[in-house]
Parts: sequence; C-alpha cells; structure tokens
Amino acid sequence: MKTKFKLDLKTKVSMSEKEKTLVMVLLLVVIVYVAKTFLFASKIEELSSTISEYDKVRKKHTMLKEQSKEIPKLKKQEKELSFKYKRMERQVPPYMSEASTILIMDQEAKASSLNIKAISFDKVDYIEKDTYLNQSKEASESKEGAEKEGKSGEASKANSNPSENRNTKGPKVILTDMSIGYEGNYDAVYKFIKRLEEHERKIFINQVSMNIGDAKGLKGNLKLQLISYAENDEEIKEKLTLPENKGKFNLFNVSGEAIQDLYSKSYYTPNMVLNIKPYNEEGPKYIFSEYGKTENEIYSNGLSSSEGKLKIEKLDKNFRITYSLGKVSKTIEKEIKPKDNTLRLDVISHKRVNVDDKMEMKMEIENKTPYVIEVNVVNDDLDKPIFTLKKDEKNVALKRVNR
Repeated sequence: MKTKFKLDLKTKVSMSEKEKTLVMVLLLVVIVYVAKTFLFASKIEELSSTISEYDKVRKKHTMLKEQSKEIPKLKKQEKELSFKYKRMERQVPPYMSEASTILIMDQEAKASSLNIKAISFDKVDYIEKDTYLNQSKEASESKEGAEKEGKSGEASKANSNPSENRNTKGPKVILTDMSIGYEGNYDAVYKFIKRLEEHERKIFINQVSMNIGDAKGLKGNLKLQLISYAENDEEIKEKLTLPENKGKFNLFNVSGEAIQDLYSKSYYTPNMVLNIKPYNEEGPKYIFSEYGKTENEIYSNGLSSSEGKLKIEKLDKNFRITYSLGKVSKTIEKEIKPKDNTLRLDVISHKRVNVDDKMEMKMEIENKTPYVIEVNVVNDDLDKPIFTLKKDEKNVALKRVNR
C-alpha cells in the first residue's frame, strides 16, 4: 500500500512574534557592527585623538594662566634688578678725562651761581681693583677686628706707591685729587658742595676752606677726590669731543681773570618752585612755594604717591596763583612780568635713593593765561621719574634737565 504526500504550494510559512523579534535584533546587530567597523571606526578614532589633544591644550592653558599671574610680579622684579644694576654701575663710575671733569665742575658752578677762580689736579693714584676693595672692606670694619685680622699693615704696604700701578695690567681704581678756588656767597658755596656730593660721579669733599671776600662774599678753596674705574689702559683713551665755542669765552685758553664771561646771561627767576626731598630725610618731602617767599610755603610728607595742583589765572592787572599739595592749598595775587611770554615752575628733584624709594608726585596744571607755563624738572631720576604731569595741558611745556 502506497502512501502519497502532496505538497500544497499555496501553504504559507508563518513566523511567530518571538521569531520576528529575534530576526530584527539580529539584523540590527549586523547593521551596527557593519556601521561601526566600516563607517564610524575612523571617526571614533579621530574623536579620541581630538579629545586627547584638547586635554593637553587645556592643561597647557591652565599652566599658562597660572604663570600669567606671576607676570606683574616678574616685571616688578626685573625693574628692581635693573634699577639695582644701574645703581651698582654708578657706585664706581668709569674713568673721565681731566677735560671732562673741568666741564662738569663748570656746569655745577653755573647751576650754583658760584665763580670758579682756579682748578688744579694735584695727584692721580692708580690702585689695583683687589687692593682697593680690600682697603674698603677693612675701612668698614672696626679697629679691633682689623687688628685681629692683621691686614692693615699689608694694605698699607700694598699701596705704598699707588702711582706706580698706572702701567700694571688689570682693572684699576683711579683716585684723582684736585683743588678748586672759588668765589661767591654762602648759599652758592653750599649749593655747589651739595651738588657735588649728590653727583652721579663719585666725588668726595675732603676739605673746605673759606674767608671773607669782597662785597661780603666768600672766597676759598675746596679739596676734592674723584674715584673712577678703568679696565687695563682704558684711562688713556680720550672719548670727549669738546663743543665749539661759537664766539663764547674759551674755557681752556685763559689769559686773565674774565670769570663773568664764562657764564650765560640767560638766567631766569622762576615764578613758583617745588622742592622734592629724598624719602629717607627728616622733614617735609615736598615744599611748594612762590620763589623766594618762605611765608608762602606749603608742605606735604607723602612717602608714596602724592598729588599737587597749580592754577594760574590772568586778571586785569595781576595774576592769581592757586597751588596745593594734597588738601593744603594757598592763593596769592601778584603782578608778574613774564619773561619771553613764559611763566615758569621749577621742580628741584633728585635721583631715587634705592629701590625702596616709592615717592611719586603727580601734578595737575591749569593754565588760564595767554602765556605758556614752562615746567623745568631738574635732576629727576632718569629711570623712574618722581615728578610727572597728571595729563597733557594746553600751553604747558615740560622740560627735564640733568646737571
């Protein structure tokens, strides 16, 4: 007996819901795998590299940000070190020829209104650098300490004849002794000595002699010592070029006493004067007044930043001058005949004492006149001026002079 099976082609194969879900999941996994392998793998790798680079940049940015906070402090330290270095350079300045020295003395005498009658160079000593430094060190020690170390005799022996050291090789300290004969009043002598002592050249006043001269003036003699420094034979190299005389009296060709011919006739009298004293001196640090009128002085003891103001107004016949330091002010009215159509304020300043010198004077000037106000700042610090104007003002001219 044969059994026949007949396949019904019209019969449909049906899948359960569970099977359909499994197939869909399988297809999804295959698609994700293919996409990740062939499409997104490179992108993912690139993204990972970018994230890594971003982390490096972010860390570098954080480090630079921290370092940038130190920039103002570093700049301040750099400025202070530069200031110290320049001051150290000036402790023993480089050699200056006799002609240059005479010009300096002439300039300081003119600025002090003192007449120089004669200049002579008495002696020049050449001391080896190490010997000079040892002597300076010993001089600063106590007598007892010097005796214990037993160096004073050696120093004297080493410097028995310093003039013989001129032709020796190596750095040398040059001590120049000179004498100046002068004539003038007491104020001029005082100013001249003070200017020499404060000069950037190393000048020591060893002896002052004075007698009563003509017209109640003084005449006398100063003995000075100039200290300079030279490498090897540098002291014989002449770098000075004398300016042309342009018809003026020749300083180096004197046939008689013609002292008055040596000085310019263009001196002026300032209308107002501001004196700035060093921060480490006793007394007021700023003195502001009408020229020569102590009863009109005002004072300030600002050790850091201070402010001043000067206002000049033109009235019908007179001028009204209002000046102040901080909260202290004064007003005066007076007749002024401006020379060369110019009103003048002289500011007498100085070089900063050291890096702790934080003095600063900011001046506001208000010009209510048809004239120019000329501000002459004398001997201010070249590296960091003490005196400055708060703002630029029309018809106000600032000049800086270093003598």
